[in-house]
Amino acid sequence: MASVTDPVDLWTAEHIRLLVDQELPEGARLEYKRELHLRQAKQRVEAAKDLSGLSNADGGVLVYGIEEQPGADGFMIPVGVCPLTDGTLPDRLRDVISGICQPVPHYEMRRVDVDGGYCLVLRVPVAPAPIMISAGDRENRYYRRHGTQVLAMGEREVREAYERLGSSRDAIERLHREAQPLQELPHADAKVFADSGWGFRPPPWLSVVFTPLLAPAEVLRPSELAGLDLAEADPFFGDGVLRPCSFGLETSWEAGGVVYAQVRAHRNGVVQFASLQESRRDYYLHRRGRGPLEDFIAAEEVRLALRAFDLAELLFRRAGYHGPVAVDSRIRYIAGAPPGRPRKPSRGHHRCAGGERAI
Repeated sequence: MASVTDPVDLWTAEHIRLLVDQELPEGARLEYKRELHLRQAKQRVEAAKDLSGLSNADGGVLVYGIEEQPGADGFMIPVGVCPLTDGTLPDRLRDVISGICQPVPHYEMRRVDVDGGYCLVLRVPVAPAPIMISAGDRENRYYRRHGTQVLAMGEREVREAYERLGSSRDAIERLHREAQPLQELPHADAKVFADSGWGFRPPPWLSVVFTPLLAPAEVLRPSELAGLDLAEADPFFGDGVLRPCSFGLETSWEAGGVVYAQVRAHRNGVVQFASLQESRRDYYLHRRGRGPLEDFIAAEEVRLALRAFDLAELLFRRAGYHGPVAVDSRIRYIAGAPPGRPRKPSRGHHRCAGGERAI
C-alpha cells in the first residue's frame, strides 16, 4: 500500500491520489505547490527558499502540481491535481538549487506521471549545516520552515545552528573512534564448523562499521525501520528483516548451525555488518586445486564489501541521511582456526597473530 513515507523513487500516481483522497494537510514536513515558475529571478529565489526552509528545519516532502485550499481547521489541504506540463522544469529546478543554495542541499527528486502531465516530488532531509540563499545583492539569508510558513532565520538562530553543528561533529568523531567492528559471530567457532558441513577450516570473515559524521542524535529509528526487508539492498540478504532491540535494530542469517552474517543498526546511526567470506563452493574448488585460497578470499572480500555498502545506503536513505560516512573495515579469523599464509595488503596494517587486518 502506498504511503507518503515511501522512498521518493517508489512514488507513483497512487501516492498522489492518496494525498488528495485522504486530504492530508500541509504541515511542518509537507508542502504543496500548484505551479512551478522559474522564469523570473524572484520565482527562482522562492523555489530555493521552499527547499532550503525544509532542509534547515526538520526536512520533509515538497510536491509540485497539487491544487490546495483551506480546510475546516484553516490548514491547507489538497483538493485536486494540477499537472505540470513543461518537461524542462526538473532540470531547471536542479540548476536553480545548485546556483542559489549554499552549500547545495541534499534532496531526492522524482517525476510522477499523472493524467495530463506530471507532478514533481522532492524529499528533503535535514541539512547537516545551515543552507543559505545566495542570490547576489537581492538575497543572502537563511530560511527555516516554521509550521506552514517559511521565515527568515535571525542572527542568533543561525549562530546556534552552527554551534550545534560543531558540537555534533565532535560527538560523532568520538562515536566513530569508539565504534568497534563486531568481535565475533554467534556460535562461530572451529568445532561448530567441523560439524556443520562447511569444512574443517573455518573461513575468515569481513567486519565493516559505518558511522554518519553529520547526523542528529537519533538517525536510525526503530519505529521507522523495523520490518524493513534487507533483500531490497541485495538478494544475498534473503529473508533478513530488521527487528527492534535494546540499541536499535538487528538481524542475522544462519545455515548449518552457523551464523554466517549479522547486521546491527544503532539509533545513533552506527551500522555494524559482519559476514563469512568463503562460500562452500569456493572452499570445495580450493580443496580440488582450482586456485589459491588467497584469490578466493580477495574476491569474496570485494563482493561482501560492496554488499555492506549497499546495505548502509539502503538504511541511510530510508532514514533520510545523505551526509558523509566514516568506514572501518577489517578481516578477522575465527577462534581456533589458523589463518595460514595471508596475502599482503597494499596498504593499512596486517597482524596475523592478532587475527585481523585493516583494509
